Amino acid sequence: MELRDSIAVEANSFEASELAGNLPLPLSPGIPRPAEMRRVIEPLRSEYRLLTIIGLPGMGKSRLAVESAHMFEEDFYDRAWFVPLDRLQYNQRVSDLIAEKLGVRRRSHELALAALTRFLRGKQVLLVLDDCESVVVEVAETVKEIFGASEHVRVIATSRQPLGIADEKLVRLGGLESPNFAIPLDLDAIGAFPSVQLFLKRTFARVEKFEWNILSARKVAQITSLGVCRE
Repeated sequence: MELRDSIAVEANSFEASELAGNLPLPLSPGIPRPAEMRRVIEPLRSEYRLLTIIGLPGMGKSRLAVESAHMFEEDFYDRAWFVPLDRLQYNQRVSDLIAEKLGVRRRSHELALAALTRFLRGKQVLLVLDDCESVVVEVAETVKEIFGASEHVRVIATSRQPLGIADEKLVRLGGLESPNFAIPLDLDAIGAFPSVQLFLKRTFARVEKFEWNILSARKVAQITSLGVCRE
């Protein structure tokens, strides 16, 4: 049974949700990662409410989170919402930014967290909380409050460390597979590596006369084997 089938009765009293979602589109070309996307989507469609993508900077955590959210946003009656926590302002709380992105209207003297949990009660939303590592404790507390208010909310978080919440599902993300420069490979074999494909996508987008031949392929293989081609 999809999450959509478990929507609260009051949500079904409307023909369509008033919420439209705000997932961004990728700004640069990337490499599809269907296996990793399945590792994100399947747990959230089953027993997990929180999934955190863990990895070093440049591993493609944000891209994987957003692309996965695009893939199953239709499961959520009130859509998917992207919250970039690296844009938190001085003295701004995590709940403030989430409420702002969702367009939550606060009552007089109402704290952002109280307004947010009230707003989400009975709604079916996917939240993508990006770059949690600098406010991981506050994110964890906010997510717990949100889960207490609505059983229909799911969260994809990206971070360099876990949030530390009970029943948190972790997906550890490494870099794209690269060729071993010490092993001779032909043109097709080098071009099959995801890191090389990403390098070529970005190069062809910027360089008009780049020639892909065995000499340039071996040079690209050497570059990508150093791990410098990141998302």
